[in-house]
Amino acid sequence: MSRIGPRVVGVDPGTWQSAWAWIDGTEVIEHGYCANEDLLQMIRDRYFGESELAIEMVASYGLAVGSSTFETVRWIGRFQEAYELGSSGTPAKLLYRKQDSEGIPAILLHICKNSRAGDSNVRQAIIDMYEPTGGGKVPQVGTKKNQGPLYGISSHVWQALAVAITCRDALNA
Repeated sequence: MSRIGPRVVGVDPGTWQSAWAWIDGTEVIEHGYCANEDLLQMIRDRYFGESELAIEMVASYGLAVGSSTFETVRWIGRFQEAYELGSSGTPAKLLYRKQDSEGIPAILLHICKNSRAGDSNVRQAIIDMYEPTGGGKVPQVGTKKNQGPLYGISSHVWQALAVAITCRDALNA
């Protein structure tokens, strides 16, 4: 995979914790899953430098939502505001899983070419984008001794990486 595009931080927000993935072109610089307060402080402290911030936005798609959804939306706004206050007004990008927004394609359509794809499909599609340079059954991830470019990524971080990749590709278009 060739190195393209700007530095982007993708965020998969949650009620109390959020996953994030920081990329520079195709390289995964760093990733994590932490308390929302900690991620908010990282954004305020400009930990990610001048990188673009892309956050997966919540949408109900006709389903009822509960208090945890509203709490997640509150955190999205806090992340967005902290980024925009510290970046000379550069807006954070809000991406949706199943619908285009502000010239940025839907995450699932961009990554998987299917709006009905699930988390496992997102993971596999991202794995397929990377060279198999590590060891083990999934060399793109690799093993502790022979790490691949996606080593250490798990759970919600796959979704955060999908957000970052989608934003990067939209900015390059």
